Amino acid sequence: RIETPGDLPELTLQRLIILSLAVAWMRHPHRRSLREVPFAGLMAGWAGVALISLVGAVDLVAGVKRYLEFVFELFVFYFILATTLHSREDALRLLRAAVLALSIVATLAIVERYTGLNMVDRFIGQDPESRVLRDVRVTYRHRILLGAGLAMAFPLAAAMTQLATKRLHRLLAWLAFGAMAAGCYFSMSRGPWLALILAALVLIAFGGRALRKPLMVAGVAVVLVLLSHPGVYGTLFNKAADTVDTDSFKGGTFQYRLELYSVAYEGIKRSPWRLCFGNGPAAGLHQSIEWELSYRGKNYNIASWDNDFAYALFQYGFLGLAVTLALYGRVAGRLLVLARQSSGRQRDLFVCLCASALALFFMMSNVHIFARQLYYLFWTVAAVGFTIAEAATKPEARSFPRAEIPGEDWLGQAESPTPEFAGSSLNPIP
Repeated sequence: RIETPGDLPELTLQRLIILSLAVAWMRHPHRRSLREVPFAGLMAGWAGVALISLVGAVDLVAGVKRYLEFVFELFVFYFILATTLHSREDALRLLRAAVLALSIVATLAIVERYTGLNMVDRFIGQDPESRVLRDVRVTYRHRILLGAGLAMAFPLAAAMTQLATKRLHRLLAWLAFGAMAAGCYFSMSRGPWLALILAALVLIAFGGRALRKPLMVAGVAVVLVLLSHPGVYGTLFNKAADTVDTDSFKGGTFQYRLELYSVAYEGIKRSPWRLCFGNGPAAGLHQSIEWELSYRGKNYNIASWDNDFAYALFQYGFLGLAVTLALYGRVAGRLLVLARQSSGRQRDLFVCLCASALALFFMMSNVHIFARQLYYLFWTVAAVGFTIAEAATKPEARSFPRAEIPGEDWLGQAESPTPEFAGSSLNPIP
């Protein structure tokens, strides 16, 4: 990052990339109107509620910074994608790039687990806001956020196993699929594990037979790992047992996430304004709240909001929480509707996108999503899904779906003509 004077937002690499994209986007001659972007109204509603909340913010400087981060980093990023992706090819190219990037992260997580070497800390610089622990973090500030990112990527890798046509690329997709699961496990956090299980259940419940195949293979692999590595079974069993034991540390952290709803309500109930619009963006960022934990009966300083929805209630009130739930929940819901309206590979692709979006929605209930990478991936998934849905309504897409065009692999590269299509109009013999 490049530090800026005063309380101005730092210029991180991600923000510089967004700025360069925004400049190119404003000069783009063929971008679509913002009115055509799905959920533009809900986004405008969220921005409006957050702006009203900002007027009464308890920390105006931090509130302005947080508001600009969300509106200009996340929503503008989505608008750039949604207005410039014009075809199924564009959308799949972007999806493949996301899977490739997270495959690298998953690989680094495996390397870090067995060597103790964090590539970022060693060769780029220690994150000033991260603690020096043996946790596997890779490029994230916290192991839970790493696990959340890989849980979101798990169903996307499953989609790549279906889209690949070349044997090598199909093998790479399967390796990525396994690496996502392994990297998520190495985060050693129950939340991401549950998010990955939730994503897998969505794939099983709504996906086709071809999509269930990688999950069956994954299930067999899990059984073999449990049989050959009893320590893995012990880790999973102990963490599950600790979760339901309120006297244990892990059980306490589970109860703590639920307790934060009461903390948030206590912080906004003193006036109708606070109930509706909360304490403003970034409220509680530089303060701790004295609170008696109901499940322990002792005082505790609330300094960490490990529940994004509870924190939304504290920042933006009940109105802001409702808009937040509607915005993120409807994206996942709409992708599921598109899946149910489709068939074949198209259906499986939408199911995978929906599972990825649901993984983040679930994680927002048990961790504060302060890693922008997860939001970038969420809105990438949204833009990809809606672009593919729009492309499917075009006459040429209905007559021959893009995913079933022979002669192109999952990397968007042409293959040599196969015998059954040699001599056809698709691949004429020279």
